[in-house]
Amino acid sequence: MKNINVQVDDYTDRVLDVFRAARGLGNKSEALNELVHEFGPKILEPELNEQFAKEVLHETAEWETKLKFKRKMTLDAL
Repeated sequence: MKNINVQVDDYTDRVLDVFRAARGLGNKSEALNELVHEFGPKILEPELNEQFAKEVLHETAEWETKLKFKRKMTLDAL
């Protein structure tokens, strides 16, 4: 677990406080963690996975020509 010091505006503070109370959490740190875990995958994972697949396919394009092999999966298949 990491300790961070963040500055938030009044609106963000209010949202965290309402979220904390609505979920019955002990403090705003728990509220922030729960918000990130709930919405993080929706933000990161689709972009991250697609970007990673594009990078791998781009890097292996040279191998494909150099070593004369054919890919078994396309980006759409991944």
